[in-house]
Amino acid sequence: MSIQAMQEFLQASWLPATLTVAVFVVAWVIRFFTYHVARRLSRTHAAYVASALQFGIVVGGLYGIAVYLKINPTTVLAVVAIVTAGIALAAENAIANMIAGAVILASAKFAVGEQVTIAGTTGQVESIGFANVTIASNTRGLVTIPNVAIVGDSLINHSRLPAIEISMVLPFFDTHDRRRADALIRQVLFAHKLDAGCKVLHDWTPGGEAWAVVVKVVDYSKRRETMSKLSVALTEELQREGFPLGVVTFYKET
Repeated sequence: MSIQAMQEFLQASWLPATLTVAVFVVAWVIRFFTYHVARRLSRTHAAYVASALQFGIVVGGLYGIAVYLKINPTTVLAVVAIVTAGIALAAENAIANMIAGAVILASAKFAVGEQVTIAGTTGQVESIGFANVTIASNTRGLVTIPNVAIVGDSLINHSRLPAIEISMVLPFFDTHDRRRADALIRQVLFAHKLDAGCKVLHDWTPGGEAWAVVVKVVDYSKRRETMSKLSVALTEELQREGFPLGVVTFYKET
């Protein structure tokens, strides 16, 4: 290609190229502001709405450029059809995730900020996007799950449960003052505001007794913190009163 031909090519293509870049930049800027404004109204829908608006601006902008430059509509439609077919084949999962994202938002089974268990991952929902849902896992950091995997899997929304029952097992060596032990345990539960609906049970075991303390925790996200504080308080109180408490204290969710 000669220098003259190169100059002619650049003169003919600079305007379409500039307009195309401008469309993508404007779409990104609008998405940025839309996301932050929408978060004030609904943190759950913000990411998806912003991405959908960005996609619409890009498609509409490119079509507008074609009309402005008076490109043959037949040619434009043919190119769009070919590109669309290629995208559909290469990005089948992306399209499926986009549709699944709309289903997730429409079903409203969970929202940003809620504690959920999805696809084996438990944590707080950080965002619901065009392609995936981001969860701040309690043990693995940020986890990204494709929308299609969520639509076809089981879901537990812990934040919408009235409460979760957690049982703690306290091993005692042989003791005969069960009434006193029961009263001390209930006293600690009352001090931690966990006495509503609680159960204090005990059973004989080889060499002593096992006491089970069952409480209801309303805030699922603080269940570990709550049970850890309760475990320490019960252990200290019982040992201070001279009860032969075993070394191991553990709890389990029910």
